[in-house]
Amino acid sequence: MSIPIPVVVTVPPAPETVMVLRRVLLSIAAGSDLPLDRLDDLILAVTEGAAAVMEGGGDGDLNMEVARTEASLDVLLVGPEEAGPWPDTWVGGLAASVMEATTSSVTVTMDGSRRSLAFSVEV
Repeated sequence: MSIPIPVVVTVPPAPETVMVLRRVLLSIAAGSDLPLDRLDDLILAVTEGAAAVMEGGGDGDLNMEVARTEASLDVLLVGPEEAGPWPDTWVGGLAASVMEATTSSVTVTMDGSRRSLAFSVEV
């Protein structure tokens, strides 16, 4: 079965809805022949990434966009409006360390007043 890419998912910004993001990501990754430990890394990365962009609250939705190329799975997470800027503690913090250990690349930015986190995993 072919999945149109990119896939965009919008959920309320709540810890309970992160499981939806994890399941979508696993469905897309299923055809990539990733070893089980890399799939676990993907789950950990999207869980930590979603928590990081939601931290600080705010109004609106949590968005995830997933693109798959022959070489990688690329994920963009965008948090709710007015969550506030990335804290100074992000760099060197536990979430950043986990993201760096489980992904090929990770970038954090601000998308207007929304926190944005992009990561890639080689397939």
